[in-house]
Amino acid sequence: MKLNAKTSLAFLLVGCFSCDISNPLGLDRYGDMGTFDSKFDAQNATLNHIAGRFNRLPSDDFYRVMYSFRDSDPAQGNRHAIWYHKTEQRLGVEVDVNSGMTCTWYEVDRVKLEEIVKTGKGIAGVDSLAKSVYDNKHCR
Repeated sequence: MKLNAKTSLAFLLVGCFSCDISNPLGLDRYGDMGTFDSKFDAQNATLNHIAGRFNRLPSDDFYRVMYSFRDSDPAQGNRHAIWYHKTEQRLGVEVDVNSGMTCTWYEVDRVKLEEIVKTGKGIAGVDSLAKSVYDNKHCR
């Protein structure tokens, strides 16, 4: 198949309009909690942040908040994110930002989210209070 200059230009323009050149990593889809001394502290702060914003969370998409922590080998990744979908009542952890959720829990409504925050156990507290179809131990 031979492409002429006009066809090539059209493909290039379509490609440019379908991507976000100003933010190629898509990080603007995430809130940022900053850096914490430990993953545990980062998870608790992020869960508390999400619970505190519950009435303002979008109902048609995931609310994503990333955080960094110092108590991990940077080669193993020290920037994670917690996702929450209000309508689907779904909570998730992303251990490599922009890769999607690694661990997920279902039926996490406002009451359960507040209970999780109240326990102060971070993601480890979610396992005892919410349903999952996965073994989520690696996200704690």
